[in-house]
Amino acid sequence: MKCTHHHHHDLSSCEQKSIDRKNIADEPIVLPGSPFWNVFRRFGRDQTIATVIDAVGTWIVSLFVTNILFLSLTGPIIEKIGFFIGNIKDAINIYKTTTKEKRKSFSFYLFHGIKKGSVSLIEDLVVHDPIYIIIMYFGLSTYTSTPIWLLTGAAFIFSIFVVAFIESLVDE
Repeated sequence: MKCTHHHHHDLSSCEQKSIDRKNIADEPIVLPGSPFWNVFRRFGRDQTIATVIDAVGTWIVSLFVTNILFLSLTGPIIEKIGFFIGNIKDAINIYKTTTKEKRKSFSFYLFHGIKKGSVSLIEDLVVHDPIYIIIMYFGLSTYTSTPIWLLTGAAFIFSIFVVAFIESLVDE
């Protein structure tokens, strides 16, 4: 593409176009890594935010409730909001860093973030939660003196490995 008109006092429209092009990526450029670790990172981040909500919430509920089935179900229910926090934050950042001329409506980016959060949410419901609930129930009924934070942590990490393993198997 040739540039013919130059303005000495500011950027030529050609220079301006090439700068715009650098800013309009809807997605950050990601080098292809191991499919397993890519899933582990994305789901892991979303699950980590969810688990902070899960662990704090379960601990607060445990101050008032002793029923182990109720306590096993508390975390997986209240953590759901966490799957959208990171993805919506990403969407806001992409919206903010896109130039005004190229920027789509905010709802476009918000919808994209919600869609990515939904993938993690579905994996959480189908794989992570059932495994988490089984480990928690087994842990709470068998190792009764184990601190609740240690059980939630172990159930959490093991379940993420299973999700990453299954998704990379399905993708391959």
